[in-house]
Amino acid sequence: MIFGTIFDVKRFALHDGDGLRTTLFLKGCPLHCPWCQNPEGISPKIHLCWTPSRCIHCGICVSVCPLGALSRKEPQLDIRIDFRKCDNNGLCVEECPSAALSFDGRRVSAEEIAGEILRDRDFFDVSEGGVTLSGGEPLMQPSFAAEVLRICRENGVHTAVETTVSVPRSAIDAVIDYVDLFLVDHKFADPESHKNILGADRKPIRRNLEYLLSRDARVRIRIALIPEYTATEDNLRGLGDYIRSLEPVQPSVELLNFNPMAENKYRLFGQSWPISRDAGRFSPEEIDYFADVLRKTGVERVAT
Repeated sequence: MIFGTIFDVKRFALHDGDGLRTTLFLKGCPLHCPWCQNPEGISPKIHLCWTPSRCIHCGICVSVCPLGALSRKEPQLDIRIDFRKCDNNGLCVEECPSAALSFDGRRVSAEEIAGEILRDRDFFDVSEGGVTLSGGEPLMQPSFAAEVLRICRENGVHTAVETTVSVPRSAIDAVIDYVDLFLVDHKFADPESHKNILGADRKPIRRNLEYLLSRDARVRIRIALIPEYTATEDNLRGLGDYIRSLEPVQPSVELLNFNPMAENKYRLFGQSWPISRDAGRFSPEEIDYFADVLRKTGVERVAT
């Protein structure tokens, strides 16, 4: 039996591939995008989380922790977690009367979670949807991802993987026979920006993308439009020049509008949000402008 670590299952997703999708989020990512929409998915490890808005400040969690990993900070009596001591035994989660403490992931078997996904087949059938593996980077758990995809595919469910392809080639080979659609995120044209901002080399990503195309995989490139980062004319023109050159078939491109709601997650995890608070979603006119920048470089299919 193959086990993996997940942090969410989202049903009736509309933006993770075609039709209605059930999106399975796997933990662990090799990139460190400052604007990541799922910061809880970056670390492959499971951590204890405290939600201030749910806390009634009763102190039960502090008293039941056998390791002294929890404490309360005056004057608001906020809960502090010492991760050096916490072993995720779960006693505090079980005893918390307001569900203010939880884990940011769970271990499941491929068979168990695939069975949960297959319960949504009726919705997939009527909408021509399916299952999407996302993250994090789902291909950081290649054996688990491959088994989930295999079970779903063998039961007639359309499969997609949202990926950075910043993984070893072996991870791609583990899943490629079970994937109907690869949603490949590409963020920066400039290799120095890619390295300095995301913390990873761009070269393996492009090699893996080109490898997918050489294997006749169906690929859709997705570009997240992030203010002050990716949503610049120079960056989009550079990405367009590269996409235009891809062979044997130029993949389609999907532009993803900025989602400022992710700031709430950063506040929850006690992290700073790197995007200006004045930044909002781009207008339809701005999205059309970005799409035109790509089209002028020779990109044939751009969806917004």
